[in-house]
Amino acid sequence: MKSRGINGRRLRLECAARRGRTARTIAVLGVVGLGLLAGTAESSAARLHRAQLALSHVRRTRRPSPTFARSGGAAARAPLGARLRGAGSTPNDLLRSAIPANALAAGLGGSAQITGTVTAAATSAPIKGIAVCAYQLFGSGEVCAQTNAGGQYALTELPAEEYVVEFFVPLGSSLNYVPQSYGEATGGELQAVVLPEATAASGIDAAMLAGGALTGTVKNGEAKPIAGIEVCAFDVEGFYASCAITNAGGEYQVADLGSGQYAVEFWSPFESGLNYITQFYKGAGSFGEAQLVPVSAPGTTAGINATLKTGGQITGTVTSAASKGSLEGIVVCAYGEESEYERCALSGSSGQYAVVGLQSGHYGVQFAATSSGPLNYAPQYYNGKALPREAELVGVLAGGTKSGVDAAMLPGGQIGGRVRAWGSGASLEGIVACALPSGPEQLFGCSSGSLPDGFYAIVSLAAGKYKVAFLSRGEYALQFYKEASTFAGAQELTLAAGGVLEGINAELKLSVPRALTSPRISGSAVEGSTLSVVHAAWTNHPTSYLDQWGRCDSTGSNCFTIATGASYALQPADGNHTIRVRESASNLGGSGAFAYSTATAVVAPATSTEGSARGTPSGTTPVSPPPIQGVLASGAALPSVAQLKALLAHLLAPAGRGARIGALLKRGSYSASFRALTAGRLTISWFVVPRGAHLAAAKPILVAAGRVSPAAAGPASIKVRLTSKGRRLLAHAHRLKITVKGTLAASGQSTISAKRAVTLKR
Repeated sequence: MKSRGINGRRLRLECAARRGRTARTIAVLGVVGLGLLAGTAESSAARLHRAQLALSHVRRTRRPSPTFARSGGAAARAPLGARLRGAGSTPNDLLRSAIPANALAAGLGGSAQITGTVTAAATSAPIKGIAVCAYQLFGSGEVCAQTNAGGQYALTELPAEEYVVEFFVPLGSSLNYVPQSYGEATGGELQAVVLPEATAASGIDAAMLAGGALTGTVKNGEAKPIAGIEVCAFDVEGFYASCAITNAGGEYQVADLGSGQYAVEFWSPFESGLNYITQFYKGAGSFGEAQLVPVSAPGTTAGINATLKTGGQITGTVTSAASKGSLEGIVVCAYGEESEYERCALSGSSGQYAVVGLQSGHYGVQFAATSSGPLNYAPQYYNGKALPREAELVGVLAGGTKSGVDAAMLPGGQIGGRVRAWGSGASLEGIVACALPSGPEQLFGCSSGSLPDGFYAIVSLAAGKYKVAFLSRGEYALQFYKEASTFAGAQELTLAAGGVLEGINAELKLSVPRALTSPRISGSAVEGSTLSVVHAAWTNHPTSYLDQWGRCDSTGSNCFTIATGASYALQPADGNHTIRVRESASNLGGSGAFAYSTATAVVAPATSTEGSARGTPSGTTPVSPPPIQGVLASGAALPSVAQLKALLAHLLAPAGRGARIGALLKRGSYSASFRALTAGRLTISWFVVPRGAHLAAAKPILVAAGRVSPAAAGPASIKVRLTSKGRRLLAHAHRLKITVKGTLAASGQSTISAKRAVTLKR
C-alpha cells in the first residue's frame, strides 16, 4: 500500500528544522499550509520569499531521507519543500488524503479557472482518480481535485497568478502512473500556466506514463516478516520518488516510478513504535553507500529485500518544572554527534517517551513543545541545558536501552501582537508571525496564523534576541518588525526567560502588482493615427496604471519617452521609427516593475500631414527595452581600462528575478541591458567546473553563453542562452554554483577578461 506515515515524518522534520545548529541558520516553521521556510540572516527577505515560492513551485518536492535530515547530503540539494513536507510527490502532501474525490474544486477566491483532461499515454483512454493540483509560483496558494470518469477536472475560483499544475496518483489509490507537471512528457519541459483575472485556461492536459514498481519483503534478524516498515525510493540525486508500507507478511510494492535507478530506504516510522535501524539496500547505512536498483517502467523489479537490525532506545519522562506534573505532547529528538542519524518521539499522557531505532553511538537529546501545539515550554537539551553545545551526551548500544533521560520543562517566552492591513487598518487573519533568532544556536518559533481579529502569539521561545517576520500566502509583502523589508533592517527584540513581549504589531502592505502578460498596442502605425494601450494582465488587483510611450529606432531599440497616457497620436516626427509602450500598475502596496510591449511596425507617413506637430517633448527620459537587469552608467568618451574592467565585472553577476533558476528555465536565457562605453565585442560564458579542476585545464560543462558586438557607445544588451546540458543541470538543481567568464574586446584597446563564482538559486 502507499505510505500514510505523515505525522511521524512531519514530527521528525519539525524537530530537525527547529534545532539551531549554527549562529547564521534561521529555520522558520509556518503552519496552516505554509510549511518550512529556511534561510540565512544575510539574505533573509530573499530567502524567505524563495521558500514561499519553493513550497508551491516544483514537482520534485520530496521527502528527504532520514540520513540527510540534518546533513549536507542529498536533501540539502532538494527544494525547500522537500526538506519539510513529508511523504508524497507534491507540496500538498500533508493534505493529500483530503484531496476531494471530485472533478471540480473551488479555489482561493479568484475568478479564473484551469480545466483539462488526463489520459493514459499508451492508450489515450481517460483516467479516473488522478489528483491534479495547481500551485502558485509566487505565493503559497494551492487547489486540488481528482479527475472524473472522463478524465476531466476543473480548478475554479483562482486568483490571477502563474501556476504549476501537477498530475499524480493520490494516496490509497491502486493506480500506477509516473507523476508529471504540465508540459512534461517525453522530451517536454515544465510550463507555467499564466492565468489573468477572469480567464479560463483550458486544455491543460496530461498524458500519463505507466509507472514501474519495486517489490520485496522486509524481515527481522529472526527471519520473521515485519509489518509497518516504510520503504522509499530515491533517485540518484537523492530526490524522493515514492513510498510504501509493508503488510502483515512484510511485503511491499513501491509504485509510480519512472525508468531509472533508485536507492531504496527501509525505516520504521516514528508513530509505528517499531524499533529497527534505518538502512538502505543492500544493507547500507547511508544513501551514498546504497546499491542502486534499476527500474524499467512499466516493469517491476522484484526481490529488493531487507533484513533489519533491532535498534537502541532512549527513554525517560517529561514533566513541568513548576508543577512537577507529567507533560504530554513534548517532542523529544535524539541526534547523533558522530553521524547525522536522528530519531524523534512524542511524550505520552504519563509524560513518558521512547526514542527507538537508534544506531550505537552518542546522542544529544532535545526536548521542545511543538510549534503549533497548545503547550508553552522553552526548548532544552539533556541535562537541563539551554544550548546544544552544552548538552550532556547519552550513549546507546544497538539493541540496548538507556533509561532515565528525563526533562523538567521551564515556561517558554511569548511574543504577541496584532496584524492589520496598511491603509485600511482592517484586521488580517491567517498571517504567520515568526520569531527569528539572531543569537547563536537558538531555535525559531512561529505562530499558527493570526486570528480573525488579527491577534497572534508565538510561544515556547527560549530567552534570547529575536527579529519578527510576518508572512502571508502572497497577497501581502513580507515584512519585519518594525516596518522593515529586510532582516538586517528589523528591530531586534530581547526576550527574557519565560517573559512576554506584547504589542509587536504590524501593518502589512499589499504585494505590488506583477505583470503576467505584456501590454499591447492597438491601432495603425501611420502618422496621424491614434494608438491605444491594451493593459497587461497583473496580479494583486491594480487600482491604477502608468503607461509611457517611447519612440524607438527601426529595430525597437534606443527608445525615448515621448508621452504618457492610455493613448498616443502619432506625429510626423515618429516617421521611420517604431513605437513601444511600457506599463506599470499600482495598488496600495506600491508600483510594480514595468512591463514592455513589442514594437509597432515602422511608422508610415500619412497622405496628409496637416495639423501634425513635429518634435519630441522636452525633459524626456529613455525607455530601455526589457529585460533590464541593471543599466550601467555611461563612461567617458575614451574609457580607461579600469572603467572597462568595472563594467565587465558588473555584467558577470547575474541579478534580479531573471537570474533565478525558474526564470532561466522558463525563458531559456538571461538578458542584461547596459550602456556600452565604446564599440567592441562582449562574450559571456557560464560553466560548471568539476571539483578540483580549472577552466584552462579541465573540460568544464558549458551552461550558457552569449555574445554581442556594439557598433558604438550607447545602449546595448546581451542575451546569455542556456545550453541543453545547462538546462538539464538547472532542471534538477535548487542551487547551482557556476563560474562566469567574460571577455571584453574594446575597439582600439587590449582584450580584457575576468571571471567570478556565482551561485544560481531557485
